[in-house]
Amino acid sequence: MAEVRLEADAKAVGAGGMPLVGKHESLWQDGFRRLLRNRAAVMGGTIIILLILAAVFAPLIAIKPFALQVLTDQNKMPEWLLSVFPDAKPYTKVSNDYPLGADNLGRDLFSRIIYGSRVSLTVAFIGPLISLIIGVIYGSISGYFGGRVDNIMMRIVDILYAFPSLLFIILMMAF
Repeated sequence: MAEVRLEADAKAVGAGGMPLVGKHESLWQDGFRRLLRNRAAVMGGTIIILLILAAVFAPLIAIKPFALQVLTDQNKMPEWLLSVFPDAKPYTKVSNDYPLGADNLGRDLFSRIIYGSRVSLTVAFIGPLISLIIGVIYGSISGYFGGRVDNIMMRIVDILYAFPSLLFIILMMAF
């Protein structure tokens, strides 16, 4: 009788209180559901997506051209930040001219950051793309010829893996 009861309980409810009978999720659905439950991952993904969108639409978002110099506005602080300091004018008119201030040449820092993110985004995609192209060509040659050629090419890769990549990059930049 105890065996029957255990079987009935196992059929009714699975791990986590979910019924065992019904539709099963694929691995992708399960992974996506778990990802959406993780608040930190969702917040990080949202921030990354916003940064990518800001970089892509930089000409539409930027208030001023990134290279525009207004020498009368050199080292200008953002007006919203002026009210924080005790020696600042307490009632500064809010303006959108320089949301993050200006540098020593009078250039808008917000526009420069947005346009700078485009360069970072380009490097982030081009670097792995070049690695992928080199790896596919190298692997194709190794796989096509096989045998001794494959063995020699693999030893070359092993030698490259033996060196720390950061040290190798620093040495390359020195010359």
